[in-house]
Amino acid sequence: MSDKKKKSGGSILLKLLVLVVFVALLAFIGGWAYGNTLDPKKTFTQSVTVQADEDDVHKYIGDLKQWPEWGPWRDEDPEMTWEYSEKTNEVGSWTRWKSRHGNGELKFTAVDRKKGVDYLFTMEGWEPQKGSVIYTRDKDGLKVTWNSEMDMTDSIMGRYFIKFGEDAMNEMLTKGLNKLKKKVEAN
Repeated sequence: MSDKKKKSGGSILLKLLVLVVFVALLAFIGGWAYGNTLDPKKTFTQSVTVQADEDDVHKYIGDLKQWPEWGPWRDEDPEMTWEYSEKTNEVGSWTRWKSRHGNGELKFTAVDRKKGVDYLFTMEGWEPQKGSVIYTRDKDGLKVTWNSEMDMTDSIMGRYFIKFGEDAMNEMLTKGLNKLKKKVEAN
């Protein structure tokens, strides 16, 4: 092969490599720019009506050791492990877990046996997010509402999660509430 052909082949590969890098850079910049236009905050909310009183529901909601019994997480990872603070049913109580989906912590910030709980939820690598499980009496029974607030102001990937993970989040909350309803009403 002549030197001219070798040089020409190398030149084409170099041009192709530059083009690939340029396209990848454009895709990255476009993805970053689009991510910055996405809403960084969202509250996911799901509810279920339970035929029980506040005390019956609070046995499961107000004690962190009961959360694995009704929460949707164990279905996704049966090998998930939990660790608890000494007290598990008051402000400041916490649970930590290890899971194939990520490690995290949930800490109670308010506990009221007639109204529900507020908490901070932290997954490894993310800022703490607020949440609550609230009880309200209505004509059909006790309405239990699970709220999960997300503020991903400082995370482009988090904004994408909010945009494209809404169905999965709502499904997770609904699954947990339905398991809670079944447990409470069975007792």
